[in-house]
Amino acid sequence: MKTIGVYALPGLEERAGRVRAVLDRLASSGASLLRPADCAPLAAFPAVVPAADFWERSEVIVTLGGDGTILSAAPAAARSGKSLFGVNFGHEGFLTAVSPEDGDKIDAFLAGKVVPSRRVMLSLVINGSERDTALNEILLAPRERGRLLSVNLAVNGEDVTAFRADALLFHTPTGSTAYAFSAGGAVCSEEMEAIGVKAVAPYMHRGGHHMLFAASVVFAPRDLFVPDGQAEAVADGRKPIPLAPGDRVEIRRAANDLTLLFTQRHDNQSIFCKKIREAGRERT
Repeated sequence: MKTIGVYALPGLEERAGRVRAVLDRLASSGASLLRPADCAPLAAFPAVVPAADFWERSEVIVTLGGDGTILSAAPAAARSGKSLFGVNFGHEGFLTAVSPEDGDKIDAFLAGKVVPSRRVMLSLVINGSERDTALNEILLAPRERGRLLSVNLAVNGEDVTAFRADALLFHTPTGSTAYAFSAGGAVCSEEMEAIGVKAVAPYMHRGGHHMLFAASVVFAPRDLFVPDGQAEAVADGRKPIPLAPGDRVEIRRAANDLTLLFTQRHDNQSIFCKKIREAGRERT
């Protein structure tokens, strides 16, 4: 690798020593390090370039942070065809590959000894234009939480069911361990090519089933109604996109998948079970 992009979000200031150690290890391979101008400040030696140049010039992207950092980088990485290798500075994540202290694994990555994991991405289309993409989920909800959302869901042009709920959630297999699980959905293998649909707090439990569809289908939420007319779409927790009455909304598989890199086979179901066991020990 001749050029490595380094991507981080604000919040690493107190971990400057550990960040510097990772950057030193990456630079020791002889690769040039870049960071985008809109990225969190890092140690001085990664060259700062405009965001567009960053995604074009980087051969691979190393994220410093947690799963949230990967979710932030995912849309641009998938669009530009660049893989992400996550160095985790928080708790054990579902998407990150190594911790800063895993020097041997970072060396394996630098030597190209990686296991790629291709991930389905979702596309949010409003009135025929793609407005956002998501690695985990897209949420349709009232702008004022606590109001009830009513919506009829069509799949490939055919009406499937009606929902009355706090929100309607569309998720990838990667996102099955996130909001979808909290809403009562099943944990899926990241190797699946599927899109899940889950109502959040469905009224009278109607339409509360967790449904999985082939990743090739197109979802069209129709007759979306909120009492005050204020609804929104949220992709991976980013800035909400307002939905006006009459807007045509579609959720479908994005044109580009995302590739995550690991140094060994990755299994989000095993990580999930480990977290469940750890949570059980914390309560005893």
